[in-house]
Amino acid sequence: MGRIITKLEDADVEEMLDEAKSRFHQELCNNDVTVGLLKAERKKRKDGTWTDGPVLAVRGHTCAATIQITSTKHRALGVPDAIITINWEWWGNHNNGLRLAMLDHELTHIEVELDGEGVGKRDDVDRPKLLTRYHDWEFGGFLSIVQRHGINAVEALSVKQVATSETFTQKRLFCAEDFDFEETLPFEGKRRRNK
Repeated sequence: MGRIITKLEDADVEEMLDEAKSRFHQELCNNDVTVGLLKAERKKRKDGTWTDGPVLAVRGHTCAATIQITSTKHRALGVPDAIITINWEWWGNHNNGLRLAMLDHELTHIEVELDGEGVGKRDDVDRPKLLTRYHDWEFGGFLSIVQRHGINAVEALSVKQVATSETFTQKRLFCAEDFDFEETLPFEGKRRRNK
């Protein structure tokens, strides 16, 4: 991957991260969970052109950010409890509402491990023990399969399961009118090169 990862020292981003923690993740604040920031940027080649491919990816797909829980060994050295790496290209192309939602999303991936009485557990260096929370749902698939098989496609069934879940049927989360389809990029399947 043609990228450079550096420490992100930007007061505006740090302020937005603090806002996301205090508004949506009080349990992280109450347990003194520290979160560091890195930025991933595209690298320039020797000939002056920019590298190809995603700046930051999960399972081969471009993503806005990732979060990782830090090991106890690194925490003993003073490294934050978790680290968010931001795709700086994505950040520069989106507004503050989307940025805040992305930081909230990344923070949702970490949970404080609780004991039987609901108190946050601590590790060997007296930092909060953290657990990874996985997505409630993930979509993956191929447009061509949906085009060929319609509702019988596994991709379509996944969408149906989420759309008809209790959460969606009890409370409207969003509908087509919420999206500006004129600004939506057309779907393009990603191809992987064999090495």
